[in-house]
Amino acid sequence: MSRSPVIFVLASIILLAPTHLHSQGYGGPSLLSRGGNQPGQRGRAPVDFNFYGATRGTYDTGLLAPLVDEEGNLSPVDSYGVQFEFGAYGAKSWKKTSMGLDYRGDYRKYSQANRFSGVNQALALDFTYRPARRLTYFNRLTAGTTNRAFGAFSAPAFSDQDNFGVPLNEVYDSRANFAQVSGGVVYQASARSIYMAMGEGYVIKRKNNSLIGIQGYRAVGSYSYRLTRSDTVGVTYDYIVYNFPRAYGNAVAHSAIGTYQRRLNRNWQLELNAGLYGLTAVGTEEVQLSPEIAAILGRRTGFEAFSRTSIVPQFEFNASYLLERSRFMASVRSGITPGNGIYMTSRQDSMRFGYSYSGIRRLSLGASAGYTQFRSLALRVGDYESIQVGGGMNYQLMEHLNFSAQIDRRKFESPAVVGRNGTSLAVGLSYSPSRFPLSIW
Repeated sequence: MSRSPVIFVLASIILLAPTHLHSQGYGGPSLLSRGGNQPGQRGRAPVDFNFYGATRGTYDTGLLAPLVDEEGNLSPVDSYGVQFEFGAYGAKSWKKTSMGLDYRGDYRKYSQANRFSGVNQALALDFTYRPARRLTYFNRLTAGTTNRAFGAFSAPAFSDQDNFGVPLNEVYDSRANFAQVSGGVVYQASARSIYMAMGEGYVIKRKNNSLIGIQGYRAVGSYSYRLTRSDTVGVTYDYIVYNFPRAYGNAVAHSAIGTYQRRLNRNWQLELNAGLYGLTAVGTEEVQLSPEIAAILGRRTGFEAFSRTSIVPQFEFNASYLLERSRFMASVRSGITPGNGIYMTSRQDSMRFGYSYSGIRRLSLGASAGYTQFRSLALRVGDYESIQVGGGMNYQLMEHLNFSAQIDRRKFESPAVVGRNGTSLAVGLSYSPSRFPLSIW
């Protein structure tokens, strides 16, 4: 079991704001959320509950399993395929309760790479309950299964980089099952003061035994104070625990983080978080044996337990531009991560950009880009770097019928895989009862 994140006071402010989920009658699946959309919303607008189905032709390059050939080499695969997809999405509000939903499931079949065929699913569900004017309870569930390291279905699946329980930076196209559950309470003590407490658990189970799964939990407490109509400051305490079931190792982190948030106008919002993590990581590593021990054991290397303590800076800057049917988001972040199946506890530096637009009656567009670097805080290994760009469009051919196209390109370097490149292309038709074209993310 486990628990995980949301260290931003922004979360408490958003959840405290009255969540009036009016029916708008437009929008589409935004599970990929590269534009920063919340479950059941497209830009500022919530949407009615709806569903869609799609059939697409796909072409993927650089598909890579954690398997070596007879010569001990990894062999990327290029293949055509077909994809059948179904999804449901939307939001609903009652007198004291609100809910947002995004679900997506697909089945892929490849012509030349059957090991990569299979079912992928992902669910994001938000729920809030406001029993009193100053009190709000909130819950979020994120869960799914995927065998893709990148492309139309997965990374970067969620713009929120604190999703420890979502496999966003996988090296291999190998099956991973994941879940993350959070719950908390927000109390508005006065017109200016807000308190928030939250607990979260997360788990990622990777099917291949050579890849390391994670599980853990997180506890967060924060206080924020509204200085003016546009400016809010706050402080957050964050306690994080990582465990690695298939390896001897864990990590415990404590942090104190200051927050500043400014709303420039109705559409633009900026946020800055800065602080320090005190991290202790425990595990094992390969070491060179002394000549005497090597002669007795008949080998030159062995494994040794370690415990390392680090002070890790935490920094995050977020900017978002929100309209009725579109959203732009940009973030720069430095913090900690439980890793990606090969890397364990690491420092993560990243930049992400995303934009989605569904304001044209027949056309919706989206684009995203991101850079990520891992630096191990436990093992002495080289850095991991990943660059990804992607874009897509939906065009309504006729009522309820859409033509869709999406392309993603990714390149990354790591000690495990050098110079891996990959492209994912999907083109097809989708059906939805919505009067408007499906939004990209």
